[in-house]
Amino acid sequence: MTPSNGKVPGAIYPGDTGPLDPAHAKNFKWYIPVELKSPETYYRQWGPPAGPEGKHGGTYYSFFPPVGSNDFMREQMSLPGEWNSMEHTDAVTIPAGRTIYIGPAAAQTGYPGGGIQVFVPNP
Repeated sequence: MTPSNGKVPGAIYPGDTGPLDPAHAKNFKWYIPVELKSPETYYRQWGPPAGPEGKHGGTYYSFFPPVGSNDFMREQMSLPGEWNSMEHTDAVTIPAGRTIYIGPAAAQTGYPGGGIQVFVPNP
């Protein structure tokens, strides 16, 4: 249950002081750092102009492989076609001990966001 101030307990919001730089924090509605206790597999859709790996210090993933059309993923992850054509899907396993950041994607470029995304900083 969300408290009366509307904030999720323990979550870090854009504009709060937190471990993510503002350029990445703004891509979340809020986020929580999680240290992986075991290896975890995440999924990324990508295609021109986006490459197979993220840039600017890390990569964004989803918990589940995409199913059906790309429209749902675009809306949930706020990914316009001019950023990512979403032609390919890759799975990546992140090793135990890494810290990842999990939270709902922020609204951007006319898309509502809200899909749960995982940000993995580059080593």
